[in-house]
Amino acid sequence: MRVILSLLWSLCLLCACHTGKTGRDAGVSEPVFYQRPDIPSILLDSSKVVQANYLSTRFWNNLNPKDSLALADTAYLAEPFVEYINMLSILPDSDVYQSVECLFNRFIQKDSVLFARFTGFFELLLYAHESDFRNEEMYSQVLRYIIHSPHIADIYKERYRFQLEMVEKNRPNTPASDFIYTTDNGVKQRMYDLESPYTLLFFNRPDCEACTRAKEYLATMEILSLLPIKVLAIFPDDDLTEWRTASYPANFINGYDDGCIITQKKLYNVENIPSFYLLDREKRVILKDADANTLENALWDLYEPQ
Repeated sequence: MRVILSLLWSLCLLCACHTGKTGRDAGVSEPVFYQRPDIPSILLDSSKVVQANYLSTRFWNNLNPKDSLALADTAYLAEPFVEYINMLSILPDSDVYQSVECLFNRFIQKDSVLFARFTGFFELLLYAHESDFRNEEMYSQVLRYIIHSPHIADIYKERYRFQLEMVEKNRPNTPASDFIYTTDNGVKQRMYDLESPYTLLFFNRPDCEACTRAKEYLATMEILSLLPIKVLAIFPDDDLTEWRTASYPANFINGYDDGCIITQKKLYNVENIPSFYLLDREKRVILKDADANTLENALWDLYEPQ
């Protein structure tokens, strides 16, 4: 819950930067809490999926597109948006896309401020590393609508094109992108040449505090000593000064991306690190861009005591 409250506060700050104020800052009286449409009595005994399907294109019907005071109050919109995301999470992609289309068509087509607000909601809840709601599959439906919509100016689309490219790469159950890395003794090797039932890619930077904590966490992770797994720690930048003096656990394969090819060719999203990718023997992705806790749970799920 702390994570969600932090995210919602970030959303408030994000949108205040675009508008310069919120409804409350502008002296607006406390708004009535947003109430989504009720589910018809005929559907009350239906499954959650049926109810969610009904609400998916009606969730925001009680929010007046001309009510500038309510629309300017980010805090007023944030809490129902969390409920909205929860509702979408149980629906198939086609229904998610249709719901997103309804939302954008109703509020955002000609309003750049609302575009920034709602896309900020989607991004921070569905795409941010620290979000409990992170869901790239759902977020991809949002990105596809933005990129293909004739109602959204191209100037806004470049950022989302990059995000969709990253979302579609290295998805679970697909082959991971191969790359060449250089070890600390200058030997160049191909990631796919690592022979192991499991491979863990650990993208990190030595000057990143979160990376240092993740590295220390890995060093004490019991499951890594129980599984047949190789850990490949990759530094994705070109300034090797700090990297050459950094220490890593002895059982890590430590390398760097000579020429920053991973970044240039967008093979992996290394903007938000530390980041982990867990691969199987054939280098198919088991876990994508995960945090340390999610990784450890996934590794224990793979463990089969003899």
